Amino acid sequence: MEKLLSIKNNYITVEGSFGGNQGWFDEIRKKEGCGLVAMADVAWYLNDKNRVFFMNRNAYCDYVISFDEKYVKLKNVFSFNKFVINSIDGKMGRKMNSFFKKEGLKYKARWCIEPGKKRLQKRILIMLKNDIPVIVTGPSKR
Repeated sequence: MEKLLSIKNNYITVEGSFGGNQGWFDEIRKKEGCGLVAMADVAWYLNDKNRVFFMNRNAYCDYVISFDEKYVKLKNVFSFNKFVINSIDGKMGRKMNSFFKKEGLKYKARWCIEPGKKRLQKRILIMLKNDIPVIVTGPSKR
């Protein structure tokens, strides 16, 4: 039987939800905010100052909006029909590194495309063994 790996500490829980939900926000964050919510959740987890893991929705939304305004600045930069490019597409690693640097955390995020399932699995396993949550993205259906 395979041994399951997971992060070691409690993950942020918002009124029964494991992490946040982009559907709780204004129009742009609702439509384009999946990366923002994932980054804010991981930032909360990795910042040792945050040992509160249960929040109400209002406190969580205030935190994500503050995280967005300080580190991410989510906005649409190009839109044609259903095709949208926003300000964090392909830049999540750089945005997270800005957070790590300002908070004095010794992490390094990278936006990368790993060809091959084995290489991606290896990267994910290393992160989980080091108690680092993983953000995996894919194409969205808009």
